[in-house]
Amino acid sequence: MAAAEERQQKRQRIDPLPPQGQPGRPLAGLTVFVPKHGLPHGSSMCKLWSKSVPSLGGTVTQDEACPTLTHAIVPAAAAPPAGSTHGGGKGGSGGAVGGWASLPACLRPGAAGGPTGLAHVTQSWLTDSLRFQRRQPESDYRPPPEAPPAAAAAAAAAAAAATGLAAKGSRRGRDGYGSGGWSSDDGGSEGEEEEWGGGVKDAASLQRWLGPLWRDECLEMEKAELMLQGDYDEERCRRIGNEEVVQALRELKKYEEALNGATLTTPAGLKRDNHKSLAYAQAAAAVRTCAYKLRPPVVAGQLPYMAANIAAEVTDILQTGTCAKLQGFRNNEPVRDSKGFLRQDTAGAAVRREFCRLNGVGAKTARAWWDAGCRTFEDVEAAAARPQKPLKLTEHQRFSLKHRDHFLEGTTAEDVAEMAAALAVALESVSGQAGWQIELVGGSRRKRPVTTAAAAAAGTSAEPGHAAGQGADAATGEQGSDAAAAAGQAGGAGSSRAAAAGQATGGLAAGSCTTIGGSSFIAGILAGRHHDADFMISHPTYDWDEHFIGALRDEMVRRRRLVSPTVAGAMSSLQYGRTRDLESKLLQELTAAEGRHRGNLADDRLDHLLATFLTSKGRHRRIDIILATPLQLPFGLISWIGSTMFNRFLRRCMGHWGMHMNSHGLYRVRNGRICRVPDDAPPLHRKGHEYWPPGWDPNDSAGPDGGCNSAAVSGGGGSSAAQPAGEHTKAPQATAAAAAATAAGTAAASPPGSPPAAAAAAAAPPASPRGAGSRRRVRCQRDIFELLGLPWREPYQRDMP
Repeated sequence: MAAAEERQQKRQRIDPLPPQGQPGRPLAGLTVFVPKHGLPHGSSMCKLWSKSVPSLGGTVTQDEACPTLTHAIVPAAAAPPAGSTHGGGKGGSGGAVGGWASLPACLRPGAAGGPTGLAHVTQSWLTDSLRFQRRQPESDYRPPPEAPPAAAAAAAAAAAAATGLAAKGSRRGRDGYGSGGWSSDDGGSEGEEEEWGGGVKDAASLQRWLGPLWRDECLEMEKAELMLQGDYDEERCRRIGNEEVVQALRELKKYEEALNGATLTTPAGLKRDNHKSLAYAQAAAAVRTCAYKLRPPVVAGQLPYMAANIAAEVTDILQTGTCAKLQGFRNNEPVRDSKGFLRQDTAGAAVRREFCRLNGVGAKTARAWWDAGCRTFEDVEAAAARPQKPLKLTEHQRFSLKHRDHFLEGTTAEDVAEMAAALAVALESVSGQAGWQIELVGGSRRKRPVTTAAAAAAGTSAEPGHAAGQGADAATGEQGSDAAAAAGQAGGAGSSRAAAAGQATGGLAAGSCTTIGGSSFIAGILAGRHHDADFMISHPTYDWDEHFIGALRDEMVRRRRLVSPTVAGAMSSLQYGRTRDLESKLLQELTAAEGRHRGNLADDRLDHLLATFLTSKGRHRRIDIILATPLQLPFGLISWIGSTMFNRFLRRCMGHWGMHMNSHGLYRVRNGRICRVPDDAPPLHRKGHEYWPPGWDPNDSAGPDGGCNSAAVSGGGGSSAAQPAGEHTKAPQATAAAAAATAAGTAAASPPGSPPAAAAAAAAPPASPRGAGSRRRVRCQRDIFELLGLPWREPYQRDMP
């Protein structure tokens, strides 16, 4: 038996537990009494504590006669299950109401002959001491004083009523992440009610959290819509002083994803979100938009998604720059869960996270490599090359390992500019058409653009779409020519932001009107590299078929800009022809499961190419190319610019309102058929009624055009020159005089970041739609925000971690 335990500890790289009562441990010399009844899952909890508490030098017992008792756990009082009686039941809880009645009479305060100096604490004292690996102050965990019998009966009745209310509106997260304050979502069905700290929203905390973005209407919002009111500009957060906390929470999220992936599979085979990584992502988003500097201690419910365990970790981060869990992850040591128990499968988190950075390696493979004794990529190669029982690798993993220096160093601004130029040349060659629109998307686009002055010095516009300048003749078509135009114009070895921005226009034929949106963002990539580059392409008139994306890949392979799919292990994946049954699938899924929006709807069926790009210097880089029609482009840009967390809240908000938004458009079910909003039907308000925002009503006297100006439409982004830090733009005024007059009455009361159209839509009574759909079309991202009554946010203001 001892040999088996030794092998288990060696396999998991965990040091053996220290001997019981070892001096110097935080709980050394303490003996904790755990009652046999009244504690939820008391039998299981006692067994787990009996294994964990000795590691800190303490002892757990259920013997009230033990002479060395120092502490007694007093379970939280709760209402007994219907039809149950105190003292019966299963699992150690006995169906009891908990509280002081769970303790033996000899251990209650003032009992004759009881242990001297016995400290009465709640079970949270023990779980927190285990979680943080240090003894917590008992004064912070005192149970409520024992009440007289009559008062106890009244308290039990009140507890029963509160339990019933909470059961109706609460979705408590697993592993403690949904407890306290605004609880975290556990990946349940969209559309369920969400918990707001005891069922009451704290207006003062909300107002302080949002600062100048607050308006009274926020009290009517559920969490997803409320989060969309925030400003997630990284630079703004850094000025306030909270970015260090955001980065620590983001790091914890990345470790959790490296351990178990972004999604988990239930025993029934269903995909669910990794609730641990999701909890950290949501908390990080709440901290990033916080309008004031956080100071310790941070308490549960102070911010949205700030559960008790995360609040304690944030407090530690503010005080020391780290926390026990983060330090354990960084040191490849197993960490404890929110109840204080050791998570044996978390050993090697830092190494496994590094493995996951490689293309073709997920959480499952990273753990297999760790369990095989690999600690570096060199170890993996050696294990795969050994003659006996070699480590099995896929072709893709072998290719990634071979070129790992290229992939892991990240994609620079010069690389992205070179990709954009090569892509533009290939598009014009395959289609025979100029006028393509190429938009940089992904995390790179969420960086603040360079200032107008810097863009002018670079010879390019600071707007997201601009006409491409003259470059080398595209007719030559060889790698050397468009590489020289894209990379050789940097003017020497020292590559600056201005030079990188100017490269984005290289490689196009003289007089070409193909545009490269986001050149001002490309220059900003020099501040931080990304693991790949994503481009969304569109054309106002060219009608491509489903084979176009494959022809584009073949052309770029012929020009030696993409690695051929015939090379073993090289990434070259095509998605095409998947939009044909999109609306029928949406109708089927939106009308199923009691009409609730399920999280597994097909959100992105755009034609798509994932490939490996070859730079002029022979380096391998990841590239994603997405095709979108002009009708799909604004929605596709929001989806692919992100962030993932922002899109999650946006789509959840649409689900609560009875609509669904994906990369193709905005949809709802009306009269038993799927409708595209606003083309076929008006949007729905949060209260469930149809309405037309100002400027969108089909019966308005204004023409069909409105919202985005021509420059914004050409760029697809709906954004103009870079804004000053922290300034919130307003959506364009509707062109109709009636719409302007309607919005004027509420515009003055709107906070920064709230478009006048949104304020007018909220204040005006619901309008009955008189036509089938609006004559106005969604032409840019800003139009979508205006249509939904949401405050416009630039891409860098949507950067939820």
